[in-house]
Amino acid sequence: MGSPLLTAQTQLQCVHGGHATPLVSNPRVAIMQARALTVVATCSVAGCSLPPQAGGPCATATWGSPATRITASGLPLLLSTSVATTIPTATTLLVVPTQARVTGE
Repeated sequence: MGSPLLTAQTQLQCVHGGHATPLVSNPRVAIMQARALTVVATCSVAGCSLPPQAGGPCATATWGSPATRITASGLPLLLSTSVATTIPTATTLLVVPTQARVTGE
């Protein structure tokens, strides 16, 4: 069974409560009227509560573990199971898929 694909409307947040916003989405592919996210979709994180003395706050995030069988414009799409690593804290983003109709592997 596949995992839901991520879109620009997917809710993302760092483990410290900051909200992540994708900076780039695929301009040619839409899922439920929202642009699809590919592996190059860097996210900006705002509102991270981790203090600077503890290595924070989270500023950006990059993605790994994209879909292996579905691409858009030659780039693998992101799944709800894809892993994002925040910079500089190296924690993950929490993903709340907003659509469940389109899935992939």
